[in-house]
Amino acid sequence: MDNVPVDERYPSIYQRGGGGHAQPEKAPAPAPARVLTQAPETAVHSAPASTDRSALAPDVTGDVAPAGSRWPAKYPVVLAVAALLTVAAGVFCFAAQYLFPQSLTTDPTSFQGIQLPSWGFTVFYASQPIMTAGLGMACCFLLLASRQRPGTERWLRGCLWLLAALLIAAGMWALFAQNLFPRAMLSRYGSSGIEATPWTMALGYVCDALLIPGLASAAVLLILTPVSSPRRQPVYRAPASVDDEAESDSEPPLRKPVSWQAAWVAGSIYVILGAVFVFAPYLFPLSNGGETISTDTVSYSTTPWPQLLQLASSAFFLTGFAVIAWGLSVWARSGVKTRTNAVTRQP
Repeated sequence: MDNVPVDERYPSIYQRGGGGHAQPEKAPAPAPARVLTQAPETAVHSAPASTDRSALAPDVTGDVAPAGSRWPAKYPVVLAVAALLTVAAGVFCFAAQYLFPQSLTTDPTSFQGIQLPSWGFTVFYASQPIMTAGLGMACCFLLLASRQRPGTERWLRGCLWLLAALLIAAGMWALFAQNLFPRAMLSRYGSSGIEATPWTMALGYVCDALLIPGLASAAVLLILTPVSSPRRQPVYRAPASVDDEAESDSEPPLRKPVSWQAAWVAGSIYVILGAVFVFAPYLFPLSNGGETISTDTVSYSTTPWPQLLQLASSAFFLTGFAVIAWGLSVWARSGVKTRTNAVTRQP
């Protein structure tokens, strides 16, 4: 019994052999408490999810876009310079025959005795696609810039609306310039030398370069939802399962910025207008007579306006079918996403 360990912290009745009960072995003395030399780290707990879903919506009232979405400083400069240089190249090709009279002649001896067209006329035919590309780049620059800063989006979209309206109006004016200024066409008749293309006829050639960017910009502005629009606020749906609830807590989905229905409607309107322009001579048969302009030596008959209107059909057809194709791609992509989500959620 003398070898039985005794725990001095407890009375003898609780010791082994004391009071007729088995006493537990002597427990080791507790270790002295440590003195903390530094403040313990405070546990950070995430705040409970707010029931107000509007608090999770992106802030679109300020002038600064969310972090990581703003362009670097050099991007707007590069895009603006590229657009301006392209437009300047197209204008140079258009006006070379008027600015440089020597561009209207060519020396056959420089080309092994073969008479070739002058370079002024040659580069003129490149003006339409180059001007189309340059003006399209300018419109894209304004559109992309408007989506970088929600605070200035309304102002930039207004500028793009104004530019689109000016391009469409300028394109239609260029198309009918031959009838608006009929005497300008007389310069090419009765002249013994090589004359530049009458400027009214030249404007009619590049009318598509003005119409296509203008029509495309107007369609995009009608279809693409602004970033600061209430329709772009997060969409919340009741979760169907635990997995859906976990996904919905991570990040609220946004409404789609593009409506394929709106794209189909806008594209169809352009296509219908293009078809009307094609059949304009048949729809207005009494307007197919041109005006005759006469001088002492020559006379010139203007082109009837229904026939001029046919030249604008290509711009409306091209833009309309492009917008419809855009709507089809959005519709197909939304269908693929819906099918993928349905397959993923199957047990």
